[in-house]
Amino acid sequence: MFLNVEVLRALIKERRKRENLSLRALAKISGVSFSTISRIEAGRFTPTYDNAIRLAKALGVSVSEAPTPSKAEHSEEETGIATRSLVTVGEIKRQTIALGRRKNLSKISNDFDWALLIEGSLVLQSTNNKNRKIDAGAKLDCHLLRQHTCWALAMTDAAMIWFRLL
Repeated sequence: MFLNVEVLRALIKERRKRENLSLRALAKISGVSFSTISRIEAGRFTPTYDNAIRLAKALGVSVSEAPTPSKAEHSEEETGIATRSLVTVGEIKRQTIALGRRKNLSKISNDFDWALLIEGSLVLQSTNNKNRKIDAGAKLDCHLLRQHTCWALAMTDAAMIWFRLL
């Protein structure tokens, strides 16, 4: 099951406040560090699948209630946006893209398996004439980025982390 990260963030924050739990109390119950929970709620961190399940269970949300991507959303194949969780990383690279700048993501993606937009927003422009705006928290599948030349136009100052898996 794949979780919709934006909905999950809102659900975690809403349920934690409704249950009158501090970040530290939820951390103790869930086994997820309080700083990780804080960054998830603030939209600065995308939880791994395991952490998402731990938090959902600690807040009394059954897995069947956990939000999943709607069928109306674009498929991963169309967008290059993946919903898998990180397992084992071989290499990590951080990259920034200044407001208004364009970067060829297809070239960068040659050495990596996926990327995570950690700050800002980008418009992905590809040679197949499909444009898509993405915001912090979006995961990009590098294998799909390489299928078409794909450029990123920074709508705000943006930062990405590139991952090569083992």
